[in-house]
Amino acid sequence: LKPLIAIPTTAGTGSETTGVAIFDDSGTKSKTGIASRLLKPTMGIVDSNLTATLPKQVTLYSGLDVLCHALESYTALSYTERPKPSSPELRPAYQGSNPISDIWSLFALKT
Repeated sequence: LKPLIAIPTTAGTGSETTGVAIFDDSGTKSKTGIASRLLKPTMGIVDSNLTATLPKQVTLYSGLDVLCHALESYTALSYTERPKPSSPELRPAYQGSNPISDIWSLFALKT
C-alpha cells in the first residue's frame, strides 16, 4: 500500500514512524502486535491541534506511554552488543540502545 501516510490522534508514542501495529484482541482479552517493514509509513503528519480535545485520561495515558518507551529505550541492550546482520535489509525493526536514541530517551525522561 503506497504511499502509507500515518496521522496519529494522540501524542508521544511515535506510532506514525514505525512498522509495528499493536491491537487489543477483545475475544482473548489480550494485547498483541505485528511487525513488518511493509507497515512502516512513507510519511507521518503530526497535527498537535488533534490532541487539544482529548479527554484528560487519554492525555495522561499517552504521557505514561512516552515515559515507558523512554525508559525502555534508554535501558535497552546496546546495538553494538547485538549480532550484526549480513545485510541492512535483515536488521530487526528495533536495534537497541544507540547514541541518538539515548539523547532523546534522556530528554523525554527529564521532560
